[in-house]
Amino acid sequence: MNGVGMVESRPIDDYTDTVGPARAMTKGIDGTQSDDRVAAAAGILTASSADPTPLRLPLGDHAVDAVLDHLRTVEAEIRQWEPVSTPPSATKEKDWNPPRNELC
Repeated sequence: MNGVGMVESRPIDDYTDTVGPARAMTKGIDGTQSDDRVAAAAGILTASSADPTPLRLPLGDHAVDAVLDHLRTVEAEIRQWEPVSTPPSATKEKDWNPPRNELC
């Protein structure tokens, strides 16, 4: 992942809490990815000729696991805020007046 051509920008203190863990993660998995370029190329060719073409094609176990973990996190957050995100079912949408933020 990092490889010999990897150039890392200077860390910025204000982003240590958010970017720091991502930097550490990429350094931690560098060199642990499978290196099956032929299988990756075959997968890309298969996906690019598929109908419909997938919008995402994570390659490798780490990538698939990371994307699925992220999707579970996103789903949990959406479920948590679903009551706020959707109008009450007893009210018709045209009659629903959500609270307005002063910035809107």
